[in-house]
Amino acid sequence: MKSPLKKSIGEVVTDYGTKVMRILKKRLQRSLFDFYGDVKADNLRTRETINPPTTPVDGDGGVIYTKSADGKLYYKSNEVSEVELSSSGSTLTTEQVQDIVGAMFSSNTETNITATYEDSDGTIDLVATDTNTQLSTEQVQDIVGAMFTGNTETRISATYEDSDGTIDLVVNDIPVDLTVSGDGTIHADNVPTLNQNTTGNAATATALTSGNKIIQGDLELQGNLLFSQTDGGPQSIHDAQDNAVITIADDGLTTLLAAGDLDIGNHDFRAKSFTSDVATGTAPFTVSSTTEVANLNAATATNLTSGDKTLNGIITSKGLVVDDNRSVTPSVDGVAIHVDAMDVTDSSTSASGTASTYNHITFENPRLFATNASVTTTDAATVFIKGAPFPSTNQTITNNYALKINSGDSYFAGDIIVAGNDIKDSGGNTILSSDGSGVVTMAGGNIAIGGSNAKINLNAGSDVVLEADNAGGSLSSSIQYVDAAGTNRIMLGADSNAVVLANRASNGTVQIRANTSTAGGSGEVTVVTVQDNQVDISQNLNVTGTITGKQYQVFPTNFIDDIGTSEVFLPIHGTTFEQSLVYQDDVALVAPCDGRVVSVTLSIMSVTGTSDVNVRVYSRAPDNSGTSLANWTLEETEEVNITSSDDSHVVHFGFSNAKHFESTEKFAISIQADSDIMSNTFIYATTVIEWDYSTLLGASAKYDSVP
Repeated sequence: MKSPLKKSIGEVVTDYGTKVMRILKKRLQRSLFDFYGDVKADNLRTRETINPPTTPVDGDGGVIYTKSADGKLYYKSNEVSEVELSSSGSTLTTEQVQDIVGAMFSSNTETNITATYEDSDGTIDLVATDTNTQLSTEQVQDIVGAMFTGNTETRISATYEDSDGTIDLVVNDIPVDLTVSGDGTIHADNVPTLNQNTTGNAATATALTSGNKIIQGDLELQGNLLFSQTDGGPQSIHDAQDNAVITIADDGLTTLLAAGDLDIGNHDFRAKSFTSDVATGTAPFTVSSTTEVANLNAATATNLTSGDKTLNGIITSKGLVVDDNRSVTPSVDGVAIHVDAMDVTDSSTSASGTASTYNHITFENPRLFATNASVTTTDAATVFIKGAPFPSTNQTITNNYALKINSGDSYFAGDIIVAGNDIKDSGGNTILSSDGSGVVTMAGGNIAIGGSNAKINLNAGSDVVLEADNAGGSLSSSIQYVDAAGTNRIMLGADSNAVVLANRASNGTVQIRANTSTAGGSGEVTVVTVQDNQVDISQNLNVTGTITGKQYQVFPTNFIDDIGTSEVFLPIHGTTFEQSLVYQDDVALVAPCDGRVVSVTLSIMSVTGTSDVNVRVYSRAPDNSGTSLANWTLEETEEVNITSSDDSHVVHFGFSNAKHFESTEKFAISIQADSDIMSNTFIYATTVIEWDYSTLLGASAKYDSVP
């Protein structure tokens, strides 16, 4: 830029002398840029205005502006009146949109539906065609009812009642007319004649010849019924199915077959023996009386009838099977087997003596033999309980147990093998679970270890594994402590392959302690204290490697200038004079790693005016000389108001961006006031830069862009 007079007219030219634009001072604090050629830009932004600008005079071209009233873009010149540039002229009305869409439903293909566009109200009517061929109930009734109309009916009439959908069937009466013979009547002429000789024995049947005789009516005996064994065998009386119900031999009655109960009244029924051939499961002999029967012996008591049985002696049996369905009143007493409470007196142990053992009920272990050789039994048990009671009809069981010991300790001299793999508490919650291979899992709840000296000891080779079922961890399992408020807080855990040492109490800190040569608490030293916003190290830090984190570097940037409306750049190194060009070697630095400007701190020796002062941070990517400030990126601006009474005061500009530049980029810092507030004076400046050495460039290479 050539500027013969400071703060006046200047020109921008290329290195070859080609003019680019003129800068004219139109009025106070405003400049006019007059370009010699075309202007090309990715984006052109206009500021909204309440009052449109005046029409330019002839020869001054046109003006583009945005009205704040409607936010639209306009243009006008001396020759062209105001015209809207943002209007495309192709906006459709509602009626136009409706007509376009409505036409899409005309002359189209429609299957089982009719679509009609109603232009009057802007709607589309859709009418579906019913293709359902399913017959209704009424249609089926009418079809079936018609099948009973005009048909042939003999001694029955069928009428379809359409009102209630039923078919009435009425059978005709059969007339009894003893005076007229014919079909459909009962008359003497219609009764067949019996071929019967009523003379001789036929009237009284006093003697029946040999052979089977069938009597279809009642048999009335006025004397004895004699059986003559002319064929040498027993004689029988048969029922309608030809079963012998009474068989009589020479020595008397041998068979008596009763189809129902046989009641002989109050008479005795005597026999040498009683034999039953009923199937197993049916009682062969029933006695209604509850009176005890004397001298009644049974070889085997295979089935005892219902009711309580009392035995005053010892029962010795090869086996005991309790099998019956019954109705009971639920109680603590056992339904199938009940051993009642009793007083047992030890009458053999001497005074002050000790009985080694007392068992109320004993199951001795049996010895198993086998008739055949090499027999293997998979499971054998002295006492076997198949399972817990399960609810059936109208039943709900809250807690069902196969074995319940209501109170008292239980002693197991052998191992306890849990085939179900779970051990539960009284609430039914699984507390220990085994996978069947020796791995025991605590499936929930807490394990409380009492005693001030209680410990968990692990032998060599044993480990404590948190979140064994969750690869990488998510802090769902951890080692915790109880804070001062009584809340469990995480101390140690794992989260996404990271080991977490934490303290989640309010303002909780984490300390790393070590001991001097003195063991115990008296020799303990807190070496590291980790807080939420800092880490304190009380001892020397011996780093044998490279610290690649973020570090601060302080740059003295003192200069002499009259800070005013011109933007100048701080000399980060080399000189004590500000520069007006951003690309000067003493105001721009190439960053070897990512970083940011932390702060710029000033002390001005002499201030003569009042103004807002802005400090700005710029960056520029590689592969561009950056000779024009327009090619630099403004990263952040901080502003402080300075008055004429701020001589030698400290003015601090603190920046908040997490990062201002990346490795391979150049950065520069400028300062500018809204007005002239001083003459040339000493300005003491200190700049703090934060370098992120974790992004430091590595091996030798060249870069034309940010890596």
